[in-house]
Amino acid sequence: MENNIILVGGGGHAIACLDVIENLDSFNVLGYLDIVPTKIDLPYLGNDTEAIKYIDEASFIICIGQIKNPLPRINAFKYLKSLNAKFATIISPLAYVSKKAEIGEGTIIMHGVTVQANVVVGENCIINNRVLIDHCSKVGNNCHISTNVIINGDISIGNNIFIGSGSIIKNGISIGSDSVIGLGSKVLKNISKGDLFY
Repeated sequence: MENNIILVGGGGHAIACLDVIENLDSFNVLGYLDIVPTKIDLPYLGNDTEAIKYIDEASFIICIGQIKNPLPRINAFKYLKSLNAKFATIISPLAYVSKKAEIGEGTIIMHGVTVQANVVVGENCIINNRVLIDHCSKVGNNCHISTNVIINGDISIGNNIFIGSGSIIKNGISIGSDSVIGLGSKVLKNISKGDLFY
């Protein structure tokens, strides 16, 4: 496999992911999978069931955006896992990721992101443009951290969480899995599992 990669999803978030991948200049993008063809300027390879044809030829990155419902991203990731697919971990050349941070497979770190020392980010996450994740914080699996979010130090973020653009999370806070944090929120207290916080 010669750094071939396939995007799963062809919508707006896929366009942003493609820009990051093209800036790396280290992947050969074969095309994208989606239910139907979209406007993204890549070869259309069919729907997810066509992935099996490329398992030995390419790695994959889930490019399905996530707001209130993480299931499309989770289901696509699980399906490809069941096929023993390989996942790319993408880090923009315009991001800073500490050598002491851990980034899970299938996660994309987008332009302008800062990930500080002793941070752990799980699998299949979107860390969107200009996010700051400060020291010793943990982000679980299948999370979408939107643009310009500030995650201060020693914060624990569970699985399957969406955090809206411009939100600020106070240091030491815990956010339970399956929660949604709305646009521009200031999170000053712990958030229980499954909460909607606006």
